[in-house]
Amino acid sequence: MTNTSLIPDSFQSWRECIEVRCQVPLTKEYCEKRIVELKNAKEFNTKKFIECYGAEHHRRVLSWFEQGLKGLSS
Repeated sequence: MTNTSLIPDSFQSWRECIEVRCQVPLTKEYCEKRIVELKNAKEFNTKKFIECYGAEHHRRVLSWFEQGLKGLSS
């Protein structure tokens, strides 16, 4: 994460943001739920996320949840 931005720009900074700053454990269930929601373009929260942060960041965050889930399965 850059010093000038609070929006994570890498998997490591995203994970730190979720687990440390937000104090949300990255569990299998949490990752799976968020992946399903982020893949549903018609879902209200997903639409709002894309409106606020853009499609590119949406794709990055989805990939980070998938990467996090994969790491939990290893």
